[in-house]
Amino acid sequence: MTATILLVLAAGLQLVAAYMSLRLVRLTRGRVAWLLIAAGLVLVTIRRVLDLISIAKGIDKGPTMPDVVAAIIASLCFIAGLSAIGPLFAAAIQGEEMLRKAHGELEKRVQERTAELAQSVADLRQEVAQRQQAQQALRESEERYRQLFASELDAIMLFDAETLQIIDANEAATRLYGYEMDEFLGMTGAAFSAEPKQTLQSMRQTLDEGNSRVMLRWHRKKDGTVFPVEIHSSSFMLGGRKVICGSSHDITKRITAQEALRAAHRQLIVAREEERRRLSRELHDSVGQQIVAAGLKLRALETELKRCAYDAAAGPLAELVAQHRQLSEDVRRVSRALYPMILEELGLAAALRQLQNDMACPETAVEANSPPEIEGARFGREVEIAFYRIAQEALTNALRHGKCRQVFLDLDFEQGQLHLSVIDDGCGFNPDKAGAGQGLHSMRERTEAIGATLEITSEPGRSCVRVQLAAQPIASPSQQQ
Repeated sequence: MTATILLVLAAGLQLVAAYMSLRLVRLTRGRVAWLLIAAGLVLVTIRRVLDLISIAKGIDKGPTMPDVVAAIIASLCFIAGLSAIGPLFAAAIQGEEMLRKAHGELEKRVQERTAELAQSVADLRQEVAQRQQAQQALRESEERYRQLFASELDAIMLFDAETLQIIDANEAATRLYGYEMDEFLGMTGAAFSAEPKQTLQSMRQTLDEGNSRVMLRWHRKKDGTVFPVEIHSSSFMLGGRKVICGSSHDITKRITAQEALRAAHRQLIVAREEERRRLSRELHDSVGQQIVAAGLKLRALETELKRCAYDAAAGPLAELVAQHRQLSEDVRRVSRALYPMILEELGLAAALRQLQNDMACPETAVEANSPPEIEGARFGREVEIAFYRIAQEALTNALRHGKCRQVFLDLDFEQGQLHLSVIDDGCGFNPDKAGAGQGLHSMRERTEAIGATLEITSEPGRSCVRVQLAAQPIASPSQQQ
């Protein structure tokens, strides 16, 4: 009976061991070793059950007591071992699972990173290709620039922005200035300028504003020849440093043509004034004398009629005398308008005072002013007639269009400069819009012909026409010829 109980206990323990082995099989995901152990335990358990059945039927006496005890001890040891190593297996399997998941995530990250690296490599290759294309385009652009730089007819020079020294120049520059290329490199812009201070100022302006244009600058060639140029310059970055690119165009022909044109204008003005002067003298010496003679005859006739008491002709004769007097005044006025003889006889200050008297009107007061030291001073016929005509034109415009109450004709001479100002208190005008008019155009022509400067400013309540010329008085009127 005891052996049977022990046999049942052994079978139960072996069943428990088989169950635990099956769990380990499940945990180990069906590893072969544990699968075989579990299968063996199941078979042993079945054998014990069969033994129990045999004993119960009396077919067999079953195993001996020592065998049963040994089986129980073996089962207990096996169960204890399984209980000890089960958690370790579970932890190991869990760690293996976590490791597998980590490996999967790592693989995923590696794949993503690989994809990113592949995209980066593709982008880098594209960027390299674009950079190569840009470099090729830059080389082509530089080649075109070099060809344009070399073939340009104007002199072109590149200056370093810090030292203002030439770092490159085209062949046109060497031809224009007469220097060899190795002589040019390292020179500053002021070295070949006849106006070095102004040149340096223009270069600094180019650096500050980005570009500049100088309509007239005088430069000097290697042989010392001074000639006029027009300059265009700009600043930009080239090869990592800031440079100034200056283009010089020789305008000698233009200046010569302008001088010739001014000379032609001057000759035309002189010829026109000479014709006016001739007509004025003709009116004064011929027509004027005939009018004087006719006046004498009219006065003689008037005296004779009064002596004869011929009253019927007194009225018509008085009208005729009045008409003669008006005609004489008109001839004198036209003669002075054509050419003011007082200008030739007494000078500019006296002529301006006569202009004041001739153009005075009740609505507007005209006042001519000049310092005593220039009374009778002479400045040459061309200068005097130009100043007189400008004053005449400005005064006419003020009276005709300015709606002014007062006009000042101010003549002055100081520090070698002859000044004329015509100032009125009228409604003002826009000099830019009025500049196309014949009057202002005539004033500009006359100032250019004598080399003077003309300045016109206007606003409501004050308009000023100012002429200035560097001049020296002539000692005697005879020196004007």
